[in-house]
Amino acid sequence: MSLGVPGHSAPTAGFEAPLEMLSACHYRIERQCSTLRRFVPHLATHGTDIEARTAATHVMRYFDTSAKHHHADEEENLFPALIESMAGSDAGCLRELIEGLSAEHRKIAARWWLVRVVLEGYRGRCRASKAARQDLRLENRR
Repeated sequence: MSLGVPGHSAPTAGFEAPLEMLSACHYRIERQCSTLRRFVPHLATHGTDIEARTAATHVMRYFDTSAKHHHADEEENLFPALIESMAGSDAGCLRELIEGLSAEHRKIAARWWLVRVVLEGYRGRCRASKAARQDLRLENRR
């Protein structure tokens, strides 16, 4: 599933095209979410095998670093630039949208730490409790 900008290769967009770079980040986030959606069914079939531990490690690394930096970049650079671009106009609607996105970032960060605890257990070859696996299934549905 490609979420890239038409005419640009999402995985290779760079700083010379900042909106395309953000789109590429969204593409990579979606790929990591896809891995998470496959995680519980994989565990049910294969248990905590090397593939599950590797997936847990990669997802944790991505969301602990790149995804966190992506949200910070949006809030510190993109959102203020959007507001500035509306100078002299009624930016109320845009401000409301940005406030909603910032709130969503905080909600995602809080949920990530719940999922991370479960992944950490699998990454370390430990079997997470049934309740923890249920939590991951619930997060997977949202």
